[in-house]
Amino acid sequence: MLGPAVHLDVPLADMAPVGTDPEDPFVQCVLACLGEGMAAPIGLPYFTDASVLQSAYGGCPTVILGPGEASQAHQTDEFCPVEKIAEAALIYQRLIERWCRP
Repeated sequence: MLGPAVHLDVPLADMAPVGTDPEDPFVQCVLACLGEGMAAPIGLPYFTDASVLQSAYGGCPTVILGPGEASQAHQTDEFCPVEKIAEAALIYQRLIERWCRP
């Protein structure tokens, strides 16, 4: 015997893409904190909170920067090597010190 019919309305998040000019001073500061050969600005094909935050904060410069692999995100067994988290913490520290310097 089947149970009652169920109808689900699944809202879709249809957000504008996020972008920041690679020549923006904040992006340049981030790149300087990463060091030689670590990264170059690229586009990413997935959703982040940046699409909400960038519009909420008037188009502020936005960079997606964190440890781990995108292919691991939101998986049942998602993981990130501890050394990558420590590396990211050092990058964040350099960025805060450089960007927030009086």
